[in-house]
Amino acid sequence: MATKRRFMNPATAQIIATAVAFPQYHYPQSELSGQLRQVWKKRGLHTDVFDRITENLLVESRYLSRPKEFYLNVPGFAARNQIWKEEALPLGKSCIQDLLRQSELQAGDVQQIVTSTVTGIAVPSLDALLMNQLPFSSQLKRVPMFGLGCLAGTAGVARVADYLKGHPQDAAILLSVELCSLTFQLHDLSIANVIASQLFGDGAAAVLMVGQAHPLADSKYPRIIDSRSIFFPHTEEVMGWKISDRGFEIVLNSGVPEFAEKHIKPAMDQFLGQQDLNISDITHWIAHPGGPKVLQAMEQGLGLDSHDLKISWESLKKVGNLSSSSVLMILNEFMAHNQPQAGSYGLMISFGPGFCAELVLLKW
Repeated sequence: MATKRRFMNPATAQIIATAVAFPQYHYPQSELSGQLRQVWKKRGLHTDVFDRITENLLVESRYLSRPKEFYLNVPGFAARNQIWKEEALPLGKSCIQDLLRQSELQAGDVQQIVTSTVTGIAVPSLDALLMNQLPFSSQLKRVPMFGLGCLAGTAGVARVADYLKGHPQDAAILLSVELCSLTFQLHDLSIANVIASQLFGDGAAAVLMVGQAHPLADSKYPRIIDSRSIFFPHTEEVMGWKISDRGFEIVLNSGVPEFAEKHIKPAMDQFLGQQDLNISDITHWIAHPGGPKVLQAMEQGLGLDSHDLKISWESLKKVGNLSSSSVLMILNEFMAHNQPQAGSYGLMISFGPGFCAELVLLKW
């Protein structure tokens, strides 16, 4: 039987700054869906199905890495991946520079960088490429993550906090760059791909965190109190990629909302209970906006109201789902416009391939 472990040191890591960046092309959803509707109608897709999906997703605009016409004749995987590298580097650099400006740190003052993506591949990895763009120390600890999908924003915060527990004088950056539009599959008329083509967008987000003994550590910043990884065995077909000669092809079935509604609460109750907390003690929710059905399932399963996930709903509407970058963008929006009461709790939550979930408990 699991033992209760009340956290005794609330300052293992703190979130000091957040940053976001988007590619230059920004379109209303109606313009993007209108273009795609014409093409897929000629290929036999029932427009009533397409229209219903588009309307139900509630996305109003998205950022793309290329002009919308590019997606009518998408090249092969190698060419897409080259575009990913070309776009990911300046977006990531912009986020990092913003973090350093806010914190008044130099690149050489950072001891670790964790990068996350599930939409492109680079070897050397993105963090290594950025080291040739910014004056990081040659001893910078680099941790590239691939494959966690939407989970990686929250999981990345958790893993950086784990590092800072053992390196309390250090500063670390988590960077997520997701260019989901470059995975678009024009040939695929499946419901999963129709949803993905209307739901996912492009962007980047980053977080600067420090350990409890770092000079920037201050009680005004949120502290990571604890984290929890939750894995559901034998659910790999729920969400992920099928990797083919065309690139990344979406795997997405209808079971995702069920996990959000029925299976997360018991694990969350156990997680919070180890801190002598329950769901009603959480004042601030930083939730990945997987889609309307996922957000609605979370509200129902956790007993939340629409205000609790307001920022997640707004993010979904404004930019769509940006995989691992989304929850960090929501964190950025929250920190920019809120001054939580001292002692209040927040919870970051994301879902991803596996199928799995990640929780991070915050305290102000």
